[in-house]
Order: sequence, then C-alpha cells, then structure tokens
Amino acid sequence: MSVAPKIESHLSRTGVEYDLINHPKSHTSLETARSANIPSHQLAKAVITHNGENYRLCVIPANHRLVSSWLDEHLGKHYSLVKESEMEKLFEDCEVGAVPALGQVYGLPVTWDASLQDKS
Repeated sequence: MSVAPKIESHLSRTGVEYDLINHPKSHTSLETARSANIPSHQLAKAVITHNGENYRLCVIPANHRLVSSWLDEHLGKHYSLVKESEMEKLFEDCEVGAVPALGQVYGLPVTWDASLQDKS
C-alpha cells in the first residue's frame, strides 16, 4: 500500500504527521475499517457527487450512507453520485476505486459530516 503522490506532497507541505496502516485490499470502506482494525465510525470515506456542472467530495463515516436529499437541500442544487469511470479521471494518481478524503488536493470542494469532528 502506498500514498498517492499528490496526497503525500500535500501532507508533507502542510506538516501533517500520519501513519500508514497496512491492510488487505478491500472493496468497501466498511471492509477497510474491519481489516485495519479501526472503528467504522472513525474511518472517513469519500463519496464523489456531481450537480451537472461541478463535482463535490463528501466525507462521511464509513458506517454511514450519503443522504442525497440532505445534500441537495443544504447546497441548493441536485447532486448525483459519480460513476467509478469518472472518478479515475479525477484521481489519476490514486489506485482505481480509491477516493481520498482530501478533495482540496484535487481542486474539489468538500463537505464534511459533522460527526467526524474531533471531540477531544
């Protein structure tokens, strides 16, 4: 497992310390959480949406599903999920299917689920 070059550069440039947690390849964020031994409510998953004009990256806990109606109401536009083939173009330095939760690195606006806030 490796870190996408754009992500690694961003984390280095901004001084963010991080650890890589090795885990077997997985197909869902819930599988990733289980295999990496991380509580699913603490693992952020990224969901890519599109409103016909712009993409938006939504970051939610791995054990949640994106509520499109809330997103539409909150942002005042209709958003749909993006097909995986479109994601490959957005994140060309990432493994296929891997969507980083750092949309700003790729020029995407980001909406975070408030439940991911650090409560310490």
